[in-house]
Amino acid sequence: MNGSNIVIEKGIPLPTRLICRERGGKWVDLLRRMEIGDSFLVPMVAVSSINSVSKRIGMKLRYQKQPDGINMRCWLANRRAS
Repeated sequence: MNGSNIVIEKGIPLPTRLICRERGGKWVDLLRRMEIGDSFLVPMVAVSSINSVSKRIGMKLRYQKQPDGINMRCWLANRRAS
């Protein structure tokens, strides 16, 4: 497909902007409910996104691979002063 085959349309209204949850919403919600020392168990594939979200909102997590080789335990170690 090249640019000459694409039809340009005028007068199509933009959709209204939806108010959405903060990026990483499910992890942000979970992390904000935690107190220092609390932990949770998640599949290892989720740890990268959880770590990214925790850094963005100023929280430090500690991780431990579980004996099953599939899950990680995540502890809230510290949080930035608000």
